[in-house]
Amino acid sequence: MTTENVSLPDMVDGDDERDKAISTLQAAITDGVESGKPQQLDVKAFKLWMRTAKQQARYP
Repeated sequence: MTTENVSLPDMVDGDDERDKAISTLQAAITDGVESGKPQQLDVKAFKLWMRTAKQQARYP
């Protein structure tokens, strides 16, 4: 097992960033759960939408 030379402030900053990332992910999960009943994905419509978006991005 190896140890890294990390100062205490670096560890605290890393913990803050990790906590912020976890909070962001948890908020996204909560938004998804509270958004309602899932709907069937229309794959053909989704692919068409993605192609259209890609073309519009390519030719603004």
